[in-house]
Amino acid sequence: MTTLSFEMLTAAITNLRHVVGLLDLSSDVRANDRPQFEKARANIAAACDLLTEFPVVPQTTRSVARRLLRAEVALASIHGVQDNLCLRVADSLVLETRVRIESLDGESVQVSDAVLP
Repeated sequence: MTTLSFEMLTAAITNLRHVVGLLDLSSDVRANDRPQFEKARANIAAACDLLTEFPVVPQTTRSVARRLLRAEVALASIHGVQDNLCLRVADSLVLETRVRIESLDGESVQVSDAVLP
């Protein structure tokens, strides 16, 4: 496992803060999709917190990638995500950030990691 460079760390935190802001703008999520929406937001916020609080710990990259994958799965399960521009952009930023972090680690997080609590 590797640690993130200062530039990558800054870019990841910036992206994730933008994602949280975009999710805050998405107030028209249906009630039955609200739990998945909140799960995605919580995982993204937790990933951002991990990057901020433990940037040099090697396990941080793997933990962040897992949380981002969980957020992607939660966002994908929201009905009408393709009709909501904020959610689509947020999903794209989460994917981009996760892929960049995984490329540094050289190991992809498996989908089975995303379904675990």
